Amino acid sequence: MFLVGLTGGIATGKSTVSAIFQENNIPIIDADKIAYSVVEPGKPAYLKLREEFGSGIFDDENGGVLIREKLGQMVFSDPEVRKKVNSITHPLIRKEIKAQIWKHFCSGARFVLLDLPFTKEQQLTRLQKRNNYDEETAQKRIAAQMPLEQKVQRATHVVNNSGSPEDTRAQVEAIIAELKSSNLYLIVRGFIVTVGLLTVLAAGCIISYL
Repeated sequence: MFLVGLTGGIATGKSTVSAIFQENNIPIIDADKIAYSVVEPGKPAYLKLREEFGSGIFDDENGGVLIREKLGQMVFSDPEVRKKVNSITHPLIRKEIKAQIWKHFCSGARFVLLDLPFTKEQQLTRLQKRNNYDEETAQKRIAAQMPLEQKVQRATHVVNNSGSPEDTRAQVEAIIAELKSSNLYLIVRGFIVTVGLLTVLAAGCIISYL
């Protein structure tokens, strides 16, 4: 199964492209929707946020829903709050993304579109955690990131939506047709299944030996 990553600059039409994939019955894994779902009332991240930050960021007169604007203000103004919120929500978001990938793999999907937008704050947190940067260093790294033109050069497929909506649709549907016609996903699927079988056999040998 292919994992097709969707990227692009701000206001470059990613939502339009994603919608066309969905119209063609291609599974979509939307990180934004997952981020919303993990903090629904009663869920573990919701309960943990409530425990950490109190009831002030929740609308108890409207079912106790999280008031994202209030939490956002806290996250933007305090790096420690941002780290705490990310430590609560990000593991659950990643877990759900992996679960959805596995579900689509087991259902026989040829490819899945991963819509994984990273905000500047998420990029900061990721760099600080992964590379042990302070915030100033991480900011400089982000500022020096690859410009969109270079991303275009490295992408396997590019959609130029500077023309009409019909032109954009034609480009996206051509990409979908190309992906559907490829049999490379069978090689990936066969490799994963083989590794899985070998792992089971190895475990069986170990158990028998013990």
